[in-house]
Amino acid sequence: MQITINQKLILGPPGCGKTTRCLNIIEAELAAGVEPNRIAYVSFTKKAIEEAVSRATARFNYKREDFAYFRTLHSLCYLLLRLKRTDVMGKAHFVELGEMLGYKFSDKAVAVEDGVPIDGSEGDKLRFIDNLARNRMVSLADQWHEVNDCEVDFFALQRLHDSFTAYKAFHNVLDYTDLLEQVVKEQLTANVDVVVIDEAQDLSRLQWAACQAMFKNAKRVYIAGDDDQAIYRWSGADVEQFLKLGGEREVLGHSYRLPRSVHSLACRTIAGVKHRFDKQWAARDDEGMIERLPHLDAVQFSETESTYVLARAGYMLNDAESMLRKSGRIYMTRYGDSSVVVDHYHAIRDWERLRKGATVSGYAVGNIYPYLRPGTGIQRGFKGDNQLDPEAQYSAAELREHHGLIADGIWHDALDGIALNTREYYLTALRAGAKLNETPRIRISTIHSAKGGEADNVILLTGMSQRSYNSYQRDPDDEIRVFYVGMTRARKRLTLIDGRDERVFQV
Repeated sequence: MQITINQKLILGPPGCGKTTRCLNIIEAELAAGVEPNRIAYVSFTKKAIEEAVSRATARFNYKREDFAYFRTLHSLCYLLLRLKRTDVMGKAHFVELGEMLGYKFSDKAVAVEDGVPIDGSEGDKLRFIDNLARNRMVSLADQWHEVNDCEVDFFALQRLHDSFTAYKAFHNVLDYTDLLEQVVKEQLTANVDVVVIDEAQDLSRLQWAACQAMFKNAKRVYIAGDDDQAIYRWSGADVEQFLKLGGEREVLGHSYRLPRSVHSLACRTIAGVKHRFDKQWAARDDEGMIERLPHLDAVQFSETESTYVLARAGYMLNDAESMLRKSGRIYMTRYGDSSVVVDHYHAIRDWERLRKGATVSGYAVGNIYPYLRPGTGIQRGFKGDNQLDPEAQYSAAELREHHGLIADGIWHDALDGIALNTREYYLTALRAGAKLNETPRIRISTIHSAKGGEADNVILLTGMSQRSYNSYQRDPDDEIRVFYVGMTRARKRLTLIDGRDERVFQV
């Protein structure tokens, strides 16, 4: 596969500085005199785009607007199609379409494991499969057969597709996948000389087609990625297209993350993939450690280092979360939030200030009152007290006299509007020496969500869902890549946790 004749493939194993290499290429092209509006940098996240722009503007005398082609792929298509915001489907459109079809579409991303959304509505599932077929450039029937989910009715899927298509035509709007399809159909070209495409192993067939259209006239194209970390096939990523790429290859040969023991295990693991680019790369100069434990309760958590607890599927993290709460450890949830609810912490802190004789602001009182039960903690009718001045200071005595306060005990008795099991968790954490407002050193996550991240210690659950295990038995390549990504997040120690039954990844 070729986008342009002068094409270079940059292969970056875990922790080898692939993104840094991409940014260095951009800086070198700018230093050589290439104007910023003649360079395209494509990545999957806006964060990566802004990092590239920030580095370039810091070194060279340019402004953000000079880098017109530093965008996500969909944003670049939006630019080339000369669209306005009203030309693209928004939340209101999906609400209206859902009401017409009898579905409620989620307005945020739904968790996807093993190929279909696991916590979405029927409409979310149908919409996901329809979009997957379009991104993979296969027929709706073929995609439905491949998903092989008995809960998905093909006639309902076809109805959604037809209705979706008719709705967009009637309202003259496009969805995000339409942007790619229109660029391919019209063969629109970005007027650039240099192109850098990061995380290219995650491009779908449709995205590759859009890149071929947009960048066919570029003088130099740098494509960065790692086929061994291609774990998004369920969302349409086409690693086979990546493996067909022609042109010069550069392998980044030194990992700044992996110690020797983890590097050795990772290399043995990924060697089981049948079709891949062979890469010679070295570990950092540290032995590191690998251990295998029978269950999570045997883990010794570091009190000073960062830790990832990773699982193949989200529901497998429930045991980890339960264990962390029982032991009173503060952690980051799979959704990126601290296990201590921020409003809970503020209410606890300010209540204790009140109890010890200090004053707090009306704003703080407004955060305390929702966690006091009417009739026992606060007089009925005062929970939403609008007589409080957010800027004024109030004492406990004043609140009792004028603003309905009844409660008088320590926070875990007074704030009984916080669920009992949550209060018990906070108490356990405090008794263990934790601070409720501390930055969590432990994070639980699916392997897919942790891609791109790293931690000093990685605890990897080797269990698999039945669907993943069946896929692993038929063709192990995809699951090998997933667990390879999981184990290569570790900077120091990798802990492998045995599964509860035979459905485990063999490490």
